[in-house]
Amino acid sequence: MVTSIASLILGMILSIVLARYLQPEGYGKYSFIFLVCFLVYQVSHLSISGANIFLVGKRIFSPSQTGTASLIISFGLGLVGLLLFGLIANLGPIREEIIQKGIGYNLLWIAVATVPILMLSDNLKGIFLGMEKIRLVNILLLSYLGFQLFSSFIFVVLLKMELTGAIVAYLLANIAGSFLVLACFMRSPNFEKVHFASYIKQALAYSWKLHLGAIVFFLIYRLDVFLIVYLTGDMVAVGFYAAAVGFAEKIDIIPRVVSSVLFPRITTITKEEVRKYGPFLSRMTLLLGGLLALFLATISYYVVVLLLGVEYESAVIPLCILLPGTVFLGGGRIVSTELMGQGKTDILAVANCTALVFNVVLNLLFIPKFGINAAAAVSSITYAVMFIIELRGSSQLSGLSVSEYLIPRKDDFFEIRRQLLS
Repeated sequence: MVTSIASLILGMILSIVLARYLQPEGYGKYSFIFLVCFLVYQVSHLSISGANIFLVGKRIFSPSQTGTASLIISFGLGLVGLLLFGLIANLGPIREEIIQKGIGYNLLWIAVATVPILMLSDNLKGIFLGMEKIRLVNILLLSYLGFQLFSSFIFVVLLKMELTGAIVAYLLANIAGSFLVLACFMRSPNFEKVHFASYIKQALAYSWKLHLGAIVFFLIYRLDVFLIVYLTGDMVAVGFYAAAVGFAEKIDIIPRVVSSVLFPRITTITKEEVRKYGPFLSRMTLLLGGLLALFLATISYYVVVLLLGVEYESAVIPLCILLPGTVFLGGGRIVSTELMGQGKTDILAVANCTALVFNVVLNLLFIPKFGINAAAAVSSITYAVMFIIELRGSSQLSGLSVSEYLIPRKDDFFEIRRQLLS
């Protein structure tokens, strides 16, 4: 909880600095470059980080063996990602479209160049999570956000390098963050010889479904921005929408942190304990998320105008539309983590693919006419569809009713009090 609040504050300050100094159009371009970078990462990383959590948590490979394999595979897959991006980005029509919209072809390459080091960092953090070194992962997260904020202040605010400064700050933060993760890993348990073919076989046997789900989930989560750019070509609207998403997704930080703790724990506890804590965390996440969403919706206009400026006033409506969906997204993170920890990634694949179809069809129909407000509404609907499918699958797996995952109980608050006092 402390980490999630701290990362919320750091992330919010970073968003405010970038949004104010880049202005809506520049912020829209920054958001687009950032998303292209993560699209390349999502396509090429093969969900090795998730496999590392599972393999280390189940004691199939030692942390040191997994670290050696991760070092090799991270740079291998990272280079494959860069090659694929280079082939696609250099196609005449695509390159021309990027340049025409003033996004910055060279800046795009600088951001994408971080993919191999980002992959190594995440894969090593997966090992830490498998070892349940949650505090260390929290420290690494806060260090990364703090360094990116510091770098952005130097290059964007003081040196006034605008979009270029924001991308350079992102590059430096990734380099510094990756070196810090590597330094922590080198202290203990260090690298150890591993039978690489055996590791690849076991990692991919677990992760290929997870990877498909991760790609589809990324598209569900961020495809709307690409479609806004493609269907409207309005980078100012992208800036407004990015600001709305930035505020709305802050509610999702707590479920994200809870799921990162829950995943390695579920791989080691009994089925009865899963049946107890999975629904409990789902109920509490939905309750807390709903209260936060209601509060943010009430003060949304004042928050946006006060923090970002009156020029971002158009972000208020899509923000309010996104909030219900963000609550469902948070609940879905807990339920999907419960399924992943038990190896039931096929249910997640069905949920994600179904939601993606809804997302693409509805966005294509309504974005041309209603713009970013339609994109926000479609996102909320998509998150709800995904949550319902995951919830049904988890309910059938555990043998508990759907209401066990949704409706808070009096005992829940006594459990929270007991945990805090202990």
